[in-house]
Amino acid sequence: MMASDSSCSISFVGIEDGLFCFQGNCFQLVDETDLQTDTFHKSPNKPSLHWMKNKGLFLVLEDVEGLCFKDLTEKEQQSKSDCKFFIQTYYKSPAQEKEGRVVFLFTKKDNDHMMVRCHQSGKDLHIKAERMDVIPDKIDNTGYETLFHLRKYGHKVIFESCLHGSHFLAFQDMMEGNPHPVKKLVLRKWSQEEVDETCIINKLKCY
Repeated sequence: MMASDSSCSISFVGIEDGLFCFQGNCFQLVDETDLQTDTFHKSPNKPSLHWMKNKGLFLVLEDVEGLCFKDLTEKEQQSKSDCKFFIQTYYKSPAQEKEGRVVFLFTKKDNDHMMVRCHQSGKDLHIKAERMDVIPDKIDNTGYETLFHLRKYGHKVIFESCLHGSHFLAFQDMMEGNPHPVKKLVLRKWSQEEVDETCIINKLKCY
């Protein structure tokens, strides 16, 4: 007696103490090419929605490409969609065990979905927002610039680039040496040997 489908195989092995006994295996079929290219698969769970804060400033999509931290009133926090960020989890396999989660960040502005991605210009690394049509079901190694390792740091979190190791989302002054109430979002190298508060983000669930 055998029952099977594309993902499970269960066999009847006998009756013991009046109980029907079965044994079997369940597994997930993964495209061989995905394994070869280290493809990340979107979690079946819906993305969670959060405000991102650093030193009292909120992360906001200020214009088409620019992401920054700025002060917002409570009314602006509730009414602006571009200060609320979705976190979508990805994995290489359901049993993947690594420190933190691999995530994809995006927000909405004027009914457009805008994803957060690393951008390299020569030796310089930047963070930009880029329009997308749909949340991708799979991201291969050509799209790692959109993925980050989300890790806990005390009661807060840090976001490390999957493409650029030891580089984290952080904020810095709009002009070096010129403190300003608006801080731009950047990708900063950080060894974690010393505390860098610019890389530590307070992730708050939207309500």
